[in-house]
Amino acid sequence: MHRSLVAATSALLLLVLAGSAPAIAASGATGRRTSRWGTLDCGEASVAASERPAPCQLIVPIRGRIGPDRLRLVRASLRRCDDARRALHREVTLHVEVDSEGGEMFAAMEIGRVLRGADASIAIERGAVCNSACVFVLMGAKRRSLARGARVGIHRPSLSEGGRDADVDALADQIGWYAKQMDVSPAIASAIMVVPSEGMRFLTVAELDAFGIQISAESGALRSK
Repeated sequence: MHRSLVAATSALLLLVLAGSAPAIAASGATGRRTSRWGTLDCGEASVAASERPAPCQLIVPIRGRIGPDRLRLVRASLRRCDDARRALHREVTLHVEVDSEGGEMFAAMEIGRVLRGADASIAIERGAVCNSACVFVLMGAKRRSLARGARVGIHRPSLSEGGRDADVDALADQIGWYAKQMDVSPAIASAIMVVPSEGMRFLTVAELDAFGIQISAESGALRSK
């Protein structure tokens, strides 16, 4: 690829990530560029112009506590995907990389619904965790990968001091209903609710699979701790 075309492509990808891409752009745009929104990966710059380009991928990190701010990030990322599709004239998929100890259950569920609607994928990289509320995000993705050494942990959501048995039952019902929406066994609700909120149960790939949370074949095996 000519140097000037590479430079133009790089500038275009940055414009897409910034949300200010031109309406018309080269359909063969390639490369990998990062902004505050994430990384837009459109493959190697050496791809022949005559080849049908593979979909680009917008890679968005979800780090730390899950709450409304992370939900806004995911929704904004979907808009960036749409901008990139129009600008690059090629498919753009959403992929999230998580490393979170948890957060707000309902925000995590809504992120999961957004990911499911977008046919998004998710990854937990080596050394990362997806604990507590993060598991609801994991449920939402259509495709899931876990690196060797990654961990997925569950426990009962925290209740305010003096929480009633009725509150516990309501949480279990909501978790079970959400699991059904995500094509996951509602039995995971019981597994979550029996682990004290101050504890943690780490799940193996086999246990995740038994709940209907399938992990891609190329992922490294999880180990219980």
